[in-house]
Amino acid sequence: MPFVLFALSCLVLALEVLETKIFAYSLENGLIFLVVGVVLLGFGAGGSVLSLKKELRDPRALVARNLLATALLLVVAHAAFARWSDHLEFALDLWTAGLLLALAAPYFSAGMAVAAILADPAGNVHVRYGVNLLGSALGCLVVFFVLGPLTGPQALIVCATAAGVLGACLLRRKAIMVLVVLGAGGLAFAFADVLLPYRIQKAASGGQLALIRQHAAEVVQKSPERFPRIDLVGVFDRWDPTARVEVHSLEVETIDDGIARSLEHLPSRWFTQDSSYGSPLVAGKAPGSAAFFERTCYAFGWFRGLPDQDALVIGLGGTPDVQTALHQGARSVVGVDINVTTMAMAKGPMADFLGRPYDDPRVTLVTSDGRSHVRGASRRWDLIQLTGVDTKSVLASGTLALNESYLYTAEDFDEYLAHLTDGGVLCVNYAGDQFRERLTATALHALAKRGVAEPWRNVMLVEQSMIFGLLVKPTPFTADECARMRAFLTRCDEADGALDGRTGVIVWVYELLVPGGALSMDSAPRARCLPDEATTSDPLLAAARRGDLDAYLAAHPSDVAPAPDWRPYFFNTIRAADVWRRFRLELGAVLPFLAPETDPADDGVRGHTEHFARMFRQLFVMFGLAVLLILGPLVVMRVRGLAAWTTLPFAMYFAALGAGYVFAMSGLIQRAVLFLGHQAYAFAVVIGGLLVWAGAGSMIAGCCAKRPRRTMTVAVGVVCAMLVVVQYGLDPLFGATASLDLPLRITIALAAIAPLGVALGTMFPTGLAIVKARSPLFVPWAFGINGVFSVIGTSVVMPGSIVYGFPAMAALAGATYFAALAIGLVVVRRLA
Repeated sequence: MPFVLFALSCLVLALEVLETKIFAYSLENGLIFLVVGVVLLGFGAGGSVLSLKKELRDPRALVARNLLATALLLVVAHAAFARWSDHLEFALDLWTAGLLLALAAPYFSAGMAVAAILADPAGNVHVRYGVNLLGSALGCLVVFFVLGPLTGPQALIVCATAAGVLGACLLRRKAIMVLVVLGAGGLAFAFADVLLPYRIQKAASGGQLALIRQHAAEVVQKSPERFPRIDLVGVFDRWDPTARVEVHSLEVETIDDGIARSLEHLPSRWFTQDSSYGSPLVAGKAPGSAAFFERTCYAFGWFRGLPDQDALVIGLGGTPDVQTALHQGARSVVGVDINVTTMAMAKGPMADFLGRPYDDPRVTLVTSDGRSHVRGASRRWDLIQLTGVDTKSVLASGTLALNESYLYTAEDFDEYLAHLTDGGVLCVNYAGDQFRERLTATALHALAKRGVAEPWRNVMLVEQSMIFGLLVKPTPFTADECARMRAFLTRCDEADGALDGRTGVIVWVYELLVPGGALSMDSAPRARCLPDEATTSDPLLAAARRGDLDAYLAAHPSDVAPAPDWRPYFFNTIRAADVWRRFRLELGAVLPFLAPETDPADDGVRGHTEHFARMFRQLFVMFGLAVLLILGPLVVMRVRGLAAWTTLPFAMYFAALGAGYVFAMSGLIQRAVLFLGHQAYAFAVVIGGLLVWAGAGSMIAGCCAKRPRRTMTVAVGVVCAMLVVVQYGLDPLFGATASLDLPLRITIALAAIAPLGVALGTMFPTGLAIVKARSPLFVPWAFGINGVFSVIGTSVVMPGSIVYGFPAMAALAGATYFAALAIGLVVVRRLA
């Protein structure tokens, strides 16, 4: 059975990671919280329900049935999800409830199987729990090798088949059943993409592919004679461990000669990751490409027209920044992107269309996180450019506001400026007023930190439609540079003769993505603020000129102050007071007697805190279900004569461990991203490493089983000490060793988290051995409680880290483990 437990644990973790990739492609990002939460809840519920059995003997038959059920339910659930995922809402209607229950069902049966093996009276709980953790550690890595060679649907069918084969091997007629499972799995694999046709993110939630298709359909509907057909046709599609990368071509039939000419003048395609997070691909050698590379926001950083500059491009997307740099005569271009498939797409199937920019000898490509590359670099550049770069968590857990970003923190701007030449320029292009103000404030603070007396003289702001360009220099912009920017903007405002537009650049995917010209490349760029102007209409820069920047930021209705590394949620501009107000509103909807008094400001709070509301709703639902799963089995056990109520405090012990583990892990992955250079590496090393070391801790706890109180006390002491080290010691260590080769950095990261992982791994099996001695039925019950409160911990740690930062979550982890220790010591003494 230990091998079955190892394989099953590996399979479950691989499925969880795989499903986050699938959900990121198909769902509004905020919904991922709800779905993943319910999936993990199903795993915990399986353990709690198993505890309702009258007795547990040889678990082999039970495990076999549940593994076969897992295989079948997994395919059925995802077949339903693939077809009806666009019905998922937070209203919890019948569609949503049905799909969530379907997604939880395979984890329910898998949870019962794992809990049954752990509760086996013939097994050693410390050894088996350690095997469970080691299998889970391997499961963290599996998807990173499978996605790419296999599509998402194919990988899921392989997981389902593996579960079925594992269950069949436990039956008496194993040979026949294995052949049956392999035959069914092979057939499903052959038709995986037909069986599991995952839908793209909805237009209503900002899914870019859906928006383009929706707006194209609206254009055809309004003007069918002028536009008989507009189709978005896929020309590239590949799943990889970071995201599903696709390229679509826009096919337009029109009788309008001007539009037909513009489509020929600059053909374009649309590149997306997870059906959103896209950028245009423009034909590198088309007639209109020169105007695109000279007169749009992509050329802001090249306004001076200086020859032979060295450029660093962070976030390659569809290659327009690199194409622009080459067109502008750059001496060298270093392109950094976290997604290797993005580069493979541009170097392979799309190379001829793009004009083969990556084949140019001046271009060097680096697969890494942008911040990590800058931190470890020993050279400086004349231009560092970021255009619309959104770093996305490998777990895809939340809306954009919930994604940490180490590209736009205060410390990151320090490193950008330090890696610019004396006359170098940092150019950041993005969209949104609150992001413009936050980026500008970040640049001003970074300059002030470097001793610049009047930092506003080192900043330019220019705009093109809804896109802004922030340009920053370590030294003040000169009068000549301001004149060159005005000349650049004047050139952009001149028609090129081929079309009737302002810049002569029409990218049709942009026109369809945001209708009405709000994202049009054909609108002329303009200056928002140049440092040689006597006054400025930009309120933030006006405050900076007066020396009142801090007062302006404090009085601002949104949080647009610089985001630090310890709270790197750049895209969240909601103040803590509004988050707490929304929490009270959501709590009042559940418990009316706690509802706050009516306030006209509530409507405004509701309007911009919806993603926090979703987390709070999930927290309330999970907490209610957790109470049910804790008390329900205890009532049944009490009826059957077990002294269940005396073990109720241990329910609190396992609950604290479930939530505390999540709190303790908070911030570790983010720090590892900067150190290891890739989110996939960080996830595998931190999650997998903690599970491996926790498995070792479980084995160590088995050797100290006769002294549980001492084991608990030492473990919690080590956990709290390591939490302090993680918060204040890892950054200096990682910074000092950032230039080492990747294998050495991985080794350092694994060694750094070892004490924490071992300590975390001792607490759960120590308590599990105690409750197992009273009754094996308590084991699956404790297992279920731990799983459910891990979900609750996730629902707490996300808003908590966004509002208060990772140090606060580390402090909460320490408090939670101290609470677990206090409960554990009392219960051990009572049960001794």
